[in-house]
Amino acid sequence: MKRSWKSVGVAFLVVGVSALVFSNVLAGPPSPEQTSKKTDDDLRAKRKAKRAMAGKAGKDKGPPAVVKTPVRKPGQRGYPAEVAAMLDEAVDANLEEQGVPASPGCSDAEFIRRVSLDIIGRIPTRERVAEFLADSGPDKRDRLVDELLASTEYGEHFGTIWYHLLIVPNDDNRRLIDPSFGKWLSDEFNKNSGWDKIVFDLLTAKGSRSENPATVFFLSHVEGAQQRQLKPQEIAGAVTQRFLGIQYQCAECHNHPFTGFKQQDFWSIAAFFGKTEADHVNKKDEKQKTAEPRIMEHVPGVKPTISIPDSSLKPSEPKFPDSRQTYSANREASLRAAFASWCTGPRNRDFPKAAVNRMWSHFFGRGFVNPVDDFRPENPAVCPEAFELLVSEFAKGSYDLKHLIRVICATNAYQRTSDALPDNKNDEKFFSHMAIKQMSPDVLYASLETALGERIARGNANEFAGKKGRGEGTKGEFLRFFNTGVERDFSTDYSHGVPQALRLMNGNVGDGDNPTLTRIVAQGGGSEKIIRELFQATLSRAPTEKELATLTSLASRSATPKSGYAAVQWVLLNSSEFVLNH
Repeated sequence: MKRSWKSVGVAFLVVGVSALVFSNVLAGPPSPEQTSKKTDDDLRAKRKAKRAMAGKAGKDKGPPAVVKTPVRKPGQRGYPAEVAAMLDEAVDANLEEQGVPASPGCSDAEFIRRVSLDIIGRIPTRERVAEFLADSGPDKRDRLVDELLASTEYGEHFGTIWYHLLIVPNDDNRRLIDPSFGKWLSDEFNKNSGWDKIVFDLLTAKGSRSENPATVFFLSHVEGAQQRQLKPQEIAGAVTQRFLGIQYQCAECHNHPFTGFKQQDFWSIAAFFGKTEADHVNKKDEKQKTAEPRIMEHVPGVKPTISIPDSSLKPSEPKFPDSRQTYSANREASLRAAFASWCTGPRNRDFPKAAVNRMWSHFFGRGFVNPVDDFRPENPAVCPEAFELLVSEFAKGSYDLKHLIRVICATNAYQRTSDALPDNKNDEKFFSHMAIKQMSPDVLYASLETALGERIARGNANEFAGKKGRGEGTKGEFLRFFNTGVERDFSTDYSHGVPQALRLMNGNVGDGDNPTLTRIVAQGGGSEKIIRELFQATLSRAPTEKELATLTSLASRSATPKSGYAAVQWVLLNSSEFVLNH
């Protein structure tokens, strides 16, 4: 998708017997509202000190229960704006080295829409947009980020993201996975549990599904037609890819041809999960419903090993994929706990690197390392100085995800417009301007609900936005249709295309029978005011003069005033600008 999308976004509308092609032309880039950069000698000295601290963060103990968000006082170590300024200095130095200029800062309207989509997974309401634009406080963007992070929607959004990253439904596990896992993840994010605690608890989960929803992760790796069993190699591949950013699973069947990673090494990771078992998961158990699925782990008893299928290699013993750290066999200890302690421990730098890279990718559309789960020497990070600085900040800050988000959102890099300059329009990896991101199906659904002021998808499976009382909700059908098979990751390349766009256009979205349009029209004030309110409710901004004139003319041609404004709402909801996060 080219960066010039703003000048060519097209939506189609049929009103009576006439057709209107609406070109979604935005006004030029808004006036910059960038935070001033801190480049004095004191800041440079602090930056140098932070680099020296890289790799020395944390304590070799179990993860904390809940992370305490740092007190946000200017000048104090760890204050988001201070760390953000150092990040910007590194990013800007890299841009200068590459000879790529940075785009100006985004407008307040762009910022509130972008940060709302990124943190809570939906567009802001028109009322919140109006409040934010009217706020003249110099710290209003920081306060908005705090507000969004304090909302339960923050945890729900990131819980949904990680649910899809960790759970892949199939015929074997479909009856074993459960939404309670997503709720567990959401609660952990909202409690601001440290990322190390979340992952540690996940990797060591045991008990029944209702007792401990985190066990659903392991239950999702059950396979077999009748006698279902856990697949430790699948668990090992998923864990290392998601939490370490390394695709060790490529060596499951043979030695990796490029990385030097051996098949024996991969199965040494899988051996940590070889004593984990699933009970009450067979089809007979499903039918009789005599007991709930559960996860248990047997202590080794003897020296633990795991056989390598279809191989002449000897069985593998548990071994960390880090030659600097050795697993000491303990016949009475939990293998998973040993792996979890190593994985989330302070000496394992891959753990915070993977987390920071995924989070940066979520907000910027691509990571320092891209793809996000392909860490290897042949795929180095862009702007490594900024990356290492942020990794160090995250690790020494008790893996506090909210603090990490505050830092990222406070950077000038994040607050740049997505409008490219002539000299940076071809830059896709150095963060000279904000990337344009496709909404995931979950985010699109939530944004449509926010824009319309009501639940959508009440009709049948072929009609995503039916009337009230016409059958059960079909949110699941909506999500299945709009998830076109692309992996649901932090940075989804393309989640819907022409079939999905046509489904929105031909459904009841924007048919005029929704609370948002009803309230705006009832308030009156003339066509220009109503159209401005509709823009704020859908695109979180004011229309340009050209857009206002075009849509005022469109509304005037309809049989009734409300049907005219419904046509305007339909155009906005089906525009390329609405379905993209920019």
